[in-house]
Amino acid sequence: MALRYSCDDHVIESCLQLLKRTGRISGEAYFNHAASDDLRREVAYRDGDFLEYLGYTKEEEIIDSILHMLKQNGILTATDQYNKTAFLELRQEVKAKFDNQLILQPTMSYGTITPVMERLFYMLSSVRKPKRIIALGIFWGNALIWNVGSSCGKGKLYDTEKVYGIDIDSHAVGQARKNFDKLTGIEHIEWIAKDGLQAVEELNDTFDYVFLDVGIRNDKRLNLILLKKLYQKLQKGCWVLAHDTTMQFFKEHFKNYLDFVRDKRYFSESISFDVDQYGLELSIK
Repeated sequence: MALRYSCDDHVIESCLQLLKRTGRISGEAYFNHAASDDLRREVAYRDGDFLEYLGYTKEEEIIDSILHMLKQNGILTATDQYNKTAFLELRQEVKAKFDNQLILQPTMSYGTITPVMERLFYMLSSVRKPKRIIALGIFWGNALIWNVGSSCGKGKLYDTEKVYGIDIDSHAVGQARKNFDKLTGIEHIEWIAKDGLQAVEELNDTFDYVFLDVGIRNDKRLNLILLKKLYQKLQKGCWVLAHDTTMQFFKEHFKNYLDFVRDKRYFSESISFDVDQYGLELSIK
């Protein structure tokens, strides 16, 4: 059985109050853990409004709680931590320097990468300290930076040998390169504008960290095809991160993917992080 992280009660209540203040739900609404989805007065964890705001609620407390959970389950050691100051400094630098096509609102300009997901990516890579990373579906680099940010920039905390940033869209790869060129210490990043299946086939390398966020015409099933093609190149203990895995729209797309990564024949552990409307699955070979 895979592990699942969902937010603590005090985070849930904070999100509920935020929804009430913004008028998204009734002032009389309450959170009901047993409620079915998409209710208005009885708010459930998988409600769209709730998840939309959850990604912007008490991100530091959520990540601290995730750290505790991973330590309790033996995935991290008792001393593993991430540098919160370095993360905030990187966030300030990225928000000031990166161009991002996915601008939504002045207060929510993160595209599909919510603040809690930024911090989660950063924390996971910081504690894992991977040496060889492959990222497939990088678009403009807004997710990639949080996955590799602690190995580059002014706040570099450890050395990474190689990062492959791959996307089929050559324009997107060019924009990602321009964004990263505004940072320092990025010499270990190689940009590849190519179909992911072809790139994986051609790379003669092994990896201890994988980021998957591939979708063609809103179809996420390619992530499993890529993972299976990559599997023999993954080192024992490799961490594989797949984005969008709890999003209702992609539920059927990720069914076979989740079955695969939660099969003990292929991965020793798999953890679902249900912290916003998109979600993340971390699987350990």
